[in-house]
Order: sequence, then structure tokens, then C-alpha cells
Amino acid sequence: MDGGPAERRRRGGRPPTAQGKRRTRGITVRLTDEEYAAWEWAATSAGYRQTAAWVRDVVAAALEGRALVRGVGLPREVLLFVAELRHLGNEIIREGNNLNQVARFMNATDGEVPEYAARLLPLVRRNQEMVLDLLERIRAAAGSVPDSAGPDR
Repeated sequence: MDGGPAERRRRGGRPPTAQGKRRTRGITVRLTDEEYAAWEWAATSAGYRQTAAWVRDVVAAALEGRALVRGVGLPREVLLFVAELRHLGNEIIREGNNLNQVARFMNATDGEVPEYAARLLPLVRRNQEMVLDLLERIRAAAGSVPDSAGPDR
């Protein structure tokens, strides 16, 4: 620690990886465009920014005999429900944004309803049905699993 030039240059940034923890080997996997898109979607849906990190975690989980979502092993049925819920959540967010635009337009025009507002109602109803259907499927899949919050919460 003599404060030489090499020491002074190293400020901030990522700390050096410990010897033995550094990843030095790589594997190349060829994918179709559809497979690549599906892998990227799965990684993003699971909360990963890098598909490679998702692949590492999925393979590690598979080697241990478990499924993976956001780093937690879960049964496949639960993974499917989670994916559907995320999709529905995104749809509902889009609908909310559209409804906000309609409200802004109506406020700015003394209550005039924009032409595109009529297209929103069928979308809202469709997603409402999808949410109710998914909720029913989750309840059926849960079956005899007791509610941890107690009855009639």
C-alpha cells in the first residue's frame, strides 16, 4: 500500500472476482429465432436482465431436480400460473393507461368521448374473464391446500 500509480487508478467499479470463482469456460448453443425469443422472454419474465444468467440458474436448478423462477424452486404448474399472471398484469396495466388517456381527453374536451374509447370495453371484459378463469384454475389446483391466513380473511 504505497499509493503507487496502479493503486490510484483503481477507483470504484466492480470489485475483482475471487480466484476460483471466475467463470472462464463457455458453451455455445445454436437456437432458432423462435427459440431465442422464447429464452429471452422466459429470462425477462423471471426477472433476469441477462439471458446467460437465467440459463446458468435454470441448468443448475435442473441438475438439482427442481424448477426455477426468480431463483426459487417451484413446481411447473406454479410456473405456468406465474407466467399467465404476469401476462395478465401487463395487459391490465396497458388498459389502465388507455383508460387514463380517455379520462384526460374527456376532461380536456368538456366530456367528449374519444372514438377509440368504444374499443376498450371489450378488451377490459376479455381480460376480466381471463382473470376470473385463471383464479378458478388456481383455486382448483390448490385443492385441499389450507389457507394460511385462516378462514374468511
